[in-house]
Amino acid sequence: MSNLIQKLKEGSEQRSVLIVDDDYELASSLGRILKMFFEQCVIAHDGEEALMLYKEALERSEPFTLVVTDLELPKKGGLTLIKELRELEKEQPILIISAHDASEFITEAISLDVKGYILKPVAMPKLFEHLEKILFEKNNSPEKTQTVDSVTHWGTKEKLEELLTHKLNTHTLLLRIKVNYLSNIYHLIGNEYADQYLKELALLLENIQVDSDALFYRLSLDELVIVLENNTLNYTKKLAQEMVSIARYFHISENGIIINSTLSIGIAQGEKNLLQNAKLALEKSSESGNGFVASYTQEEYDKDLSITHGRDIMKMIYRAIEDDAVIPYIQPVVDIKTQEVELFSSYVRIMQEEKVYSPETFLNIAQNAHQMSMITRSMIKSTFALSRKNEHNKALFTIYLANEDFYDESLLPYILFWSSRYNIEPSCIAFEISQTDFTEDEINKNFSLLNELKKNGFQFVLNNFGLNNYNLVAVLEFQPQYIKLHPKLLKKGMLHNRHQNIEKIIAIIHLIGAKAIATHISDKELLDFMETTSIDYIQGYQVCAPYKVETYE
Repeated sequence: MSNLIQKLKEGSEQRSVLIVDDDYELASSLGRILKMFFEQCVIAHDGEEALMLYKEALERSEPFTLVVTDLELPKKGGLTLIKELRELEKEQPILIISAHDASEFITEAISLDVKGYILKPVAMPKLFEHLEKILFEKNNSPEKTQTVDSVTHWGTKEKLEELLTHKLNTHTLLLRIKVNYLSNIYHLIGNEYADQYLKELALLLENIQVDSDALFYRLSLDELVIVLENNTLNYTKKLAQEMVSIARYFHISENGIIINSTLSIGIAQGEKNLLQNAKLALEKSSESGNGFVASYTQEEYDKDLSITHGRDIMKMIYRAIEDDAVIPYIQPVVDIKTQEVELFSSYVRIMQEEKVYSPETFLNIAQNAHQMSMITRSMIKSTFALSRKNEHNKALFTIYLANEDFYDESLLPYILFWSSRYNIEPSCIAFEISQTDFTEDEINKNFSLLNELKKNGFQFVLNNFGLNNYNLVAVLEFQPQYIKLHPKLLKKGMLHNRHQNIEKIIAIIHLIGAKAIATHISDKELLDFMETTSIDYIQGYQVCAPYKVETYE
C-alpha cells in the first residue's frame, strides 16, 4: 500500500480535483485524503455549485484532472450533473462515490463512461486502486471512439446508435437481451469472473441458429442487442425463446464458483423506436428475474396511448429519485383514549413542478417496472431525516417495505448506513409490512431481512390483518409491535353486525403481544364505533389527513 501511495503522489503538483458531496464532513475528509495526490482540491456541496465551478475552471483553461461526485445532490442530481459535464468536456475523468448500489444506477453510470463507482462508506484501498487506474492508465484518453466491446467482441453502444440512425426497413427486428443478475455477479464475485461468463455467453448466443447477417452489440453492463434483417416476428420469438432456455442451463465454473444467470428478451420490429420499444417489451412481464420473451411492435406502440402515459410516469419517477423529490407525507396514529400521537405513518409522494402526486398516480407503474426499491430507499432516507427532527419525542415513524424490497440484499446495509449517518435510534423507526409477506410462500425469503432489522432494534407494523391468507404461526413467532386491522373489516353498514368478530380479532392481536390500530377512520360514525371496541389506536382523515413537514430536509 505504501508503494501505491508513493506512486499516486508522482505528478500531484500538476493535478486538480473537484469533489461534489452534500455531506460537509465526508467531503472535507475526502479532500484531506486527495490533497496528497492533487495540488488543488475544490469542494462543491450541490450540483449547481459544482457545474459553476467546473465552467469557471474551463474558462481559465485549467480543467480538473478528476471529478469525484455523489449521486444524491441538492439542486441538481449527480447523474444530471455528469451528463452536463460530458456536454462540456467529453473525456473528463469522473469517479462516483455513492450509497446507491442499484443496478440501474450503475448501468447508467457506465453508459456515461465514468471511470469508477465506489460504494459508501469508502474503503481506502478501493479508492487508491481507482485513482491508480484513472491517473496512470495508458488508454485514459483514447484517440478514437471504441467500436468493439473488449469482453464480448460485439459492437459498442455507439456503433448500435450509428446503425439505428440509418434508414431501416419494416422487417428489421431488434432483440434487447437483459442478462439478469449480471450486475450482482460483477459486484459480488468480481470483474474477472463476470467478464469470462459474459464472454462465453455471448459466444453461445452467436451460435444459436442466428443468420449470418445478424449484428451483435453490447448496450450496457448487463444488456446485449442483436439486430436481424428480413426475418418474421414468429421466427424471432422462437429464436429468443431458445436463447432463454439454453442460457438457463449455461454456466461456468471458476475456482469452485459456479456462475450462471437467466435471460429476459424484449423484441421490437419496425423502422423506428426499436430500442425504446424493445425496452417496453421487457417491461411487459413481471417475471424478469426468471427469464421471459416479449415483443412490442411499432403498431402496438402507436395504438397504446397508455404506454406513453406510463413512460412519462417512469420519467417522473426517475427524475424524482435523482432530484430528491420523493417526499414523505406523514399521518398521525393516535391513542384512542388519550389522543396522544404514538406513531407517524410515512406515505410516499412525488413532487414535480410544485405539484404533489399521490401513490395512485405512480405506484402501479413503479411496481411493474421494478422501481419500488429505489422509492423505498428515498423514503428511508427522508423519513430518517424527519425522525431526527421529531418534535413528538415518543412517537415512532413508520416506513412501508414493498414485497420487492425483500429481494434487495443491499437494503439492510443501506438502512444501517443512513440510520448511523442521521444518528437515529432504531427503536424510533417501525417498518410497515403487509400480512401477505407472512404467507407460507414468502416467509423464508422475508424473515431473513426482518430478523436482521429486528436484531438491530427496529420495530414493526403488520398491516391488513384479519382478511385473506396469513401465517398466524409466523406472526406469533415474529411478534410485531403493532398490527393494523384490514380496512374492509370496518365497512360501513356492517359494523354493528361485526362487532363481536372485530373484538375477537383485536383480542388475537393483544395475545400476540401487539397493539391494535384501526385505519381509514374517515368519519364520525367510524370513530364512534371504534370507541365501543378495545382498539388501541386510530388513524384516518377523521383524526388528521396526511401532510408534508416542511423541515424534513
